[in-house]
Amino acid sequence: MRIKIFIISFCSFLFSFLIYKVYSDDRLNVLSIGDDLSLGLTPFNSYGESYNDFLKSYLNKYNLTSIYNDYFISEGETFESILHKFNDDYNLFVKNKSISLRKSIADADIIILSLGSEKTFGKCGLSKEKFIDYIDEYFDLLNEFIDKIGKISNSDIIVIGGYCFDYNEEVNQHILNLVSSFNDNVYFINLYNEIHESSIYIPNKNMPFPSLEGYDFIFKRIVFSYDFVKK
Repeated sequence: MRIKIFIISFCSFLFSFLIYKVYSDDRLNVLSIGDDLSLGLTPFNSYGESYNDFLKSYLNKYNLTSIYNDYFISEGETFESILHKFNDDYNLFVKNKSISLRKSIADADIIILSLGSEKTFGKCGLSKEKFIDYIDEYFDLLNEFIDKIGKISNSDIIVIGGYCFDYNEEVNQHILNLVSSFNDNVYFINLYNEIHESSIYIPNKNMPFPSLEGYDFIFKRIVFSYDFVKK
């Protein structure tokens, strides 16, 4: 009798487990919010594949995503403009369907941010003191947006940063001090020292957006820095 009960119980457990595996979905909801760097602006003022395209293809290839939302990428997007959209409960329409920025943030497991790259380019060449002031402004806005995200979402946040920051030892240490204050769920991908030293990645210093090889490098830095499988 006990054996029969055990067999029935085991079969019930196995059935329930199989149903769970069939209908549960542990795949990721990824939200990419970005600017021209996310769109793949090239050193020759045209658009091609970006790190966002490479990452999206990679995650889809290994069936790691249920949703990859990159609708909130637009030319010239900055922290100021995205904060304005967040505060206004911005919605856009895709295929006659309304998509909310706030709801997209709330639903995401991972949020990837690349904002203000073109604005940052315009600050290169400032005096060290003025540039540090700009970095402080950049991180103040970044932290403000991270705080707003944290109020409605438990997502991990990947920040594509350090892009065209005019480094010297003092500036570098200042940025490291600011990054060290981030919580464990925020990952800062610091690109400058690696990407700007290469003429392959940045072939046109007058238009310092990456080549295709540069965008592929950024994609690989993201995958190297964040374990998408663990999430």
